Formats: sequence, structure tokens, C-alpha cells
Amino acid sequence: MTTTHTRAHARTADVPSSFSGSWPCELESAVYAKRLVRDALTAWGIGQLGADAALVASELAGNAIQHAGCQSFRLSIALLAQRRIRISVSDQGGALPEMLRAPDEESERGRGLLIVAAIADRWGTEVVGPDKTVWTELSTERP
Repeated sequence: MTTTHTRAHARTADVPSSFSGSWPCELESAVYAKRLVRDALTAWGIGQLGADAALVASELAGNAIQHAGCQSFRLSIALLAQRRIRISVSDQGGALPEMLRAPDEESERGRGLLIVAAIADRWGTEVVGPDKTVWTELSTERP
């Protein structure tokens, strides 16, 4: 596992404006990804976003772990200037996520991106070389 912090554009000189970590594509890695997100939010003084942001992080990490066929994934969380946070998960799985379709009532899977879309203000995907990134943005001023 690796973790990095970036200080550019931080709210104060002592608080990084972004945090990131890399973990193996194993189920228990989602716990570390959620912890990183909660730690970042606490450092920025916006811990009230913890439940929503941790759920988004868990769903994105879970998708990478279960569907990408990757060796590892990277989660990044950044505090943006427009009173927003961006959570992104990158892997080398290549295939873009299947777009939002309702799962069968009996199905135990297939709701991850529906949950992400319901919580996030915006979300999308990017492909650069072998890396695929699924990102979300949430307002820091949630009701």
C-alpha cells in the first residue's frame, strides 16, 4: 500500500489538498480506501461528508476489485476550489463500467453505479493509455 499527499492549493499550508493511496485488488482493500477518504475529509474540516463519500469510495473500489481484473487500484481524493471534492479510482482494467441499468430484484450485484449516481453531483470516466479512471464530485455544502 502506498499513500501520498499533495499540498498545492491547500486550505492552509499544513493541510494537503489531495490524498491518494494504492492497494491490491482484494476485497479488504476497500476498507483502507474508505479510511483514506474519511481521514482526508476530517483533515479538511468537512467530516460531515464522511458517510456519503465513504460509500462512493467503497462502491468505486469494489467495482475495480470485482470487475477490472487488475493487480492494484489507486484512489485519490482532492479538495477542489469550487467547494467540491473529487474522488477517483483508477485501475488498468481497461473496460469501462456498464452504464446504469436496473438490476433484477433478486440480484445481489449491479447497484454500485446507481448508488454512486444517486449520491454524487457529477460522475464520469476517463481513459488515458492503459489506465481507466471513474471519478465523482460531491459538493462540500450538502444538505
